[in-house]
Order: sequence, then structure tokens, then C-alpha cells
Amino acid sequence: MKAVEVKNLSYAYIENQDVLKNVSFSLEKGASLSIVGENGSGKSTLVKLLVGLLHSSRGEILINDNPLKLGKNSISIVFQNPDNQFIATTVEDDIAFGLENYCVPPNEMKDIIIKYATMVGMDKYLSRAPETLSGGQKQRVAIAGVLALNSDIIIFDEATSMLDPEGKKDFYKTLTKLRKEKPELTTIFITHDEEEVFMSDYIMVLNQGEIKMFGSNLDIYNQREEYQKYGLKLPFLFRLEDALKKVGLDVGHNSSLKEIKEKLHDIL
Repeated sequence: MKAVEVKNLSYAYIENQDVLKNVSFSLEKGASLSIVGENGSGKSTLVKLLVGLLHSSRGEILINDNPLKLGKNSISIVFQNPDNQFIATTVEDDIAFGLENYCVPPNEMKDIIIKYATMVGMDKYLSRAPETLSGGQKQRVAIAGVLALNSDIIIFDEATSMLDPEGKKDFYKTLTKLRKEKPELTTIFITHDEEEVFMSDYIMVLNQGEIKMFGSNLDIYNQREEYQKYGLKLPFLFRLEDALKKVGLDVGHNSSLKEIKEKLHDIL
């Protein structure tokens, strides 16, 4: 079963001026996809269409092989700023809020809250006020909230852009753990972070509302010149490899660490 299937999707804020143009792609259950592109490429519009905040001008969106219906799909979003998603005074009440909206019986809520708070490592913080948490902890609570709604597709919209390096590390550890514990979980990242893109199974490059590249992680990075043509940055490991090749340094043979550092000093 495909988790997401998009067919010939177009959208125009102003008539006859499409910001998305015949976008088509599919994603299997359990896969992860990074959608990248410069500002104005159509990423935000595509996200709003996928979660039902906008209605397409033309085309079709299928979620788990069913047509997209607002409020009836297991697709959720974690925003750039988790503070925008908090409405309750404690972590527990915040996770419970979504369950209440879905009319989950009160006697079932406690077990659900504990299950997903534990899954993201926040079970010891249920009585804490969200504003007392670190950025990474807030994102974990936001993830617990969407998982509690039985979401098996999660969109992360620039979810790490406001986190410090430690918060990002915490976020990535949480995602790695989630994918092991819930292998059917499908994740979509809207991001400018090249290391976040590197973690995904698939990459989509959007430019002026059109898909210019789509493929597996390695397939895309094997087309580096094409990828960089759209203003995108390669992950550090690939930049390092390219830099070493430029100076004729063969790391795989007899190069010393001292030599590598000296060669790289003026390159990176």
C-alpha cells in the first residue's frame, strides 16, 4: 500500500498562475522523503495541500489509497516552532487535547498518552509546563501528540530550524527510535538542512512549482552538479569527498591524518 500518492497536482493562488504544476509522486509506507528547494519553489503550498489546508485546483491526493478528506486521514504535521502547537498548561494535557477532539473515551486516554510520551522519552515530563522545556523536548512532545492521534504519516515542516545543535541531535535520535519501534511510520521533511536531507530514503527537488528531481538518496547525490544547480547544498561528507578529490588525496591508501588536515585547511 502506498502511504501517499499525488497525481497531476496543480494549485494557483491567482487564476492561471500555477505555483504547483502537475506534481506527481508516490511514497511507500515506512519510507522517508525530504522535499527541498529554494524559497518560492512550492514546498509550503504542497504541504498545505497534503494536510488539507488548501484544496487543489487540479489533480488528486490519495492517503493510504483513499482520497484526501480533512480530519479523516492519519496524516499530521509538526511545525517549525513547536510553541505554536501548544495550547495546554501541561505536557499531559497538551497530548490529551488532540485525543479529546477525536472523541477518545477519557478512560482510554491515560494509557495512550503514556504510551507515546514514553516512545519519545517524555513520560517523566507529563506534569511539566511546555514553556519550561528545551526546544528539542518541545518537538518530542509535538511528535507524541501527533502519534497519539494514530498518525502514520508525519510531515515535519522545518522542524529543526529553530533548534540548537544539541536539540537537533536529540530530534534525530527520537526519529531513529521511532522508525525502529514503528516501521510503518512514513515521514516527510520540508527542510533546508542538508544533514536532515541525507537521513531520508528519498529526495524531491522542487523548482518553480515543478519536480525537477526525484529519487533515492544515493541516486540524487550521484547527480551532484544537477542537484547543486537548484541552489542546494551537499551534505558535509560529500563536500569532503569532493574536496579531497580536487587535491588528489587518496584517503583510502596511505594518507596520514596530519596530511589530510593540512590539505583541507585551505579548502573547507
